[in-house]
Amino acid sequence: MRYMGIREDYISPDCSQKDQANKVNSRWSIIRYWGIREHYISTDCFLKDKANMVASYNHLNCQIPLHSHDFLEINIITAGSGKHHIEEMSLNVTPGDVFIIPVHARHGYTCKDKLNVHHILICKDFITRYQEELEAIPGFQTLFNIEPQLRQATPNKYFLHLDHKKLQATLQDLDRITAAYNNEQFMYQNILTLHLICDLCMMFHEQMNRPSDSASIPGPNRAIIQVLEYIQGNLDRKLTVDELSRVAAMSCATFNRHFKQMLGIPPMEYVVKCRVQRALILIDENRLSKTEIALMCGFYDSSHMDKYIKLYRNADFKKSADSLPSL
Repeated sequence: MRYMGIREDYISPDCSQKDQANKVNSRWSIIRYWGIREHYISTDCFLKDKANMVASYNHLNCQIPLHSHDFLEINIITAGSGKHHIEEMSLNVTPGDVFIIPVHARHGYTCKDKLNVHHILICKDFITRYQEELEAIPGFQTLFNIEPQLRQATPNKYFLHLDHKKLQATLQDLDRITAAYNNEQFMYQNILTLHLICDLCMMFHEQMNRPSDSASIPGPNRAIIQVLEYIQGNLDRKLTVDELSRVAAMSCATFNRHFKQMLGIPPMEYVVKCRVQRALILIDENRLSKTEIALMCGFYDSSHMDKYIKLYRNADFKKSADSLPSL
């Protein structure tokens, strides 16, 4: 069975006959059904020998086993209900919920009642090509890099949720992105995707800073979010607890306590993980030398970076990282 990626709508095998009647045919079929493998790479999902960096499709009656991939993904719940399984977590989902799925994160869906999920697959080349534009968008670091980490560390629902009006407007954007994909208008599709990302980031920034919103963050946690954004923007240099506590406008002791309560780990362990995770992404892109990557991620040299990468992959990372000098 072939996967849905190039069809406007993909329907799980257990869909009702009525849902099957709504299936939209496509000229392409290059992505295999998620149930076949546990991990997917970009060549499985994007058109070869073409300037294709984004894939868009709507998955009806979404039932997907746990899997991972080497590209970024945006999931928007468009209808129904069910559960989204992300790493070790299972979250109840409803229309309007938006999830950013980082590279290599394991996730899947269980359908409860006609769960429809729109997937935007984003190739690493897209992020590389538009990195400057993306990082200039208010809320980009928070939505794409920080929110997925908070999701794993806290039971609070900090992910983006679109109200009915915003969801309907977003669905129109998704239709345009999918149409551009099916017509091989890839540059136009890239522009539409950048516009969608900008809208989502701005809406998330607004949601997180609206005091009356149930999803808004309490004062101390909001200060920690500001620190996380600061860390993401300064991974190329040395960071200290004193500096980070000043960003949070807290004493070191208070900062350490709130940080560990929110993230589950001390600040400097978090910094090390961010450095290593960024280094692994850059190594995977294979565009820069290891020395260049090491300096960009705040390591002294490539051997210093390799030591931390080895520790990061060690199950006893925390104990090992604590024995090394701070970065």
